Amino acid sequence: DFLSTGFADEFKFDYYRCSPQVDLVELLTILQYELSDAFGPIRRGERPPVRHYAEGVQFLDAADTNICSVLWGGRNARPNLIATGSAAHVVADIVRREWKHKPSRLDSRLDLLAPGLFDTLRQSTRVFARRWGIQRQTWETDDPDKGDTIYLGSRTSQVFVRIYQPGLKRAQEDGRVADDILQDERDAVRIELEFKPQNARAAARAASVTPVEAWAVSPWSTDLLKEILGMDVTPISLAMRRESNRDRALRFMCEQYRVHLLGLLQEHGGDLDAFALDLINRANGVRPSQEPL
Repeated sequence: DFLSTGFADEFKFDYYRCSPQVDLVELLTILQYELSDAFGPIRRGERPPVRHYAEGVQFLDAADTNICSVLWGGRNARPNLIATGSAAHVVADIVRREWKHKPSRLDSRLDLLAPGLFDTLRQSTRVFARRWGIQRQTWETDDPDKGDTIYLGSRTSQVFVRIYQPGLKRAQEDGRVADDILQDERDAVRIELEFKPQNARAAARAASVTPVEAWAVSPWSTDLLKEILGMDVTPISLAMRRESNRDRALRFMCEQYRVHLLGLLQEHGGDLDAFALDLINRANGVRPSQEPL
């Protein structure tokens, strides 16, 4: 039974959306406290209004990464909370611990590593989709450095599955190609289930289901997971945290001025302390001292 597999703890929520049964002020206050405990200093930023909601706020960490968002007002009586990416698992735990709620959508994902796994799944999912009579679509780039995606099921149904290559996605975001991409990044595969409850019973179940249990809400997703876990795969932790604006700017700066930076380090004889002090002085507008003629 895959529910008791040793992989169970490796499944994580990657998206969590719900309307907690709580006053807005209490929701925002407790969220900021709990998120600060989990992610360090948290600040609130504006979130552009979206359809059916009048106002919104996003919770940002020190790197300005969006941890989660809260929307309220408009035609909706209760605030709506949305968490995406690696932070979703922590946010889901907070919400489940603090408030009654019924998720409108949750995603469960597992990252796996095996040579040629994606190509194997490209073939096996064709047979699988025909056997279960479900839709199968692909998004293909024809670029070995960008990776492809396999979709199973209908986006409008209660269960929908994505299978893609997160290592190549991360490399693309970093601007890395060819030999700059590690082989493990090319071999990594993410299987991700999207569960959108479409009746009261399913919504009630979604509020307590674990990430691995979410795969059991549909017979075909249960069968798919059993098939994939039987392919001699290894679960891995492949963080897909988006690069911050500051880190991106520093990376661009280092790439553009690599020759000058390495030359300056050489001028200081490889002394990292002297090199760092020189850079700090230059950043502060202090001109380097001139040798006497």
